[in-house]
Amino acid sequence: MDIEKKEVNMETKPEDTLNTTSNIEKAVISKKKKNVMGKVNCNHLFLRSEPDIESDAIYIMKKDEPVFIDINGSTDDFYKVTVSCVTGYCVKEFITVQ
Repeated sequence: MDIEKKEVNMETKPEDTLNTTSNIEKAVISKKKKNVMGKVNCNHLFLRSEPDIESDAIYIMKKDEPVFIDINGSTDDFYKVTVSCVTGYCVKEFITVQ
């Protein structure tokens, strides 16, 4: 019995990958986080115009007030939140993520 050896081409052609999601695209998609809800866990909390405790206070939130947290717009120390149609920043430690 003769066994014929065939060379297999392992190169991927661009047209072969058109209908698949690349590893880079998968990594980007997996890093995108959804917005989440939270609530204020202190008596009064300033909503600030910038992620800085020295920036202007644009709204005062009350204990247990619900907030919409934009995870992608947040920083290491501040959440970007929307409350009562006002968007700004507040210190993370005073928001409980739900």
